[in-house]
Amino acid sequence: MKIALCLSGNLRNAYTTIRTIRSFILHYDIDTYLLISSLEKEKDIQKIVNILSPCRLKIKRIDDLSDCPNMNMWYKIQQCYLFASSQSNYNVFIRCRFDLSIDHFDKNISFDKLNDNTLYIGMWKYDMFRTMSRYLPDEMFIGTQKIMKIYCNFYNLIQNSNNKCLEYIPPEADFFNFTKLNHHDIEYIDIKYQFKSYSDISMLTVMLTKFKNIGQFKMIILYHIIVLLIFTLTAYLKIST
Repeated sequence: MKIALCLSGNLRNAYTTIRTIRSFILHYDIDTYLLISSLEKEKDIQKIVNILSPCRLKIKRIDDLSDCPNMNMWYKIQQCYLFASSQSNYNVFIRCRFDLSIDHFDKNISFDKLNDNTLYIGMWKYDMFRTMSRYLPDEMFIGTQKIMKIYCNFYNLIQNSNNKCLEYIPPEADFFNFTKLNHHDIEYIDIKYQFKSYSDISMLTVMLTKFKNIGQFKMIILYHIIVLLIFTLTAYLKIST
């Protein structure tokens, strides 16, 4: 069983998250591929490489597209997948961002038993998308070589889409629709993560901006207000005691 982890996107504050990703890599003996923008500083890249030691890893620098962030994201996902698949014949591919902190993962995931017709999704801290019927997070997804060849090449399809720069619907809706188009199943896998490049407040702002034009906007506002109230109450109780 050979597994490739494809890390792509902006580094942001990856030095604060990469240790959690390193633990996951070492536990499952994963080959790691870093696709890094040519705009990133060499000293920042070296810092990440040092933290990842002794993981097996390869690095490729790439120029950003002169296009919108969504197109750049999927382009880099594709290029990282192509980079990894050109190096060896992997059974399983994992797509992940640099700024994700893996806070928990099942130590006994049977990667050798993944279904060719199922796309596996990591579990975001707030659980929000699993409560929504037509949205799918794209920060971490996993599958066999057969299915990841399709999803890591999503860039080829959205190049000609009138929503390629998210003019009409958010990326999570686009991603979900693509799984339905391909008639693939979706299953959440026990790898829990959170964003370290956003505070809880700034993440709320990002999500409200994404979903401001869709019907579930009110539900998302209510969900995040409840989450923030719980955090505030918990902090208050800790201070009081």
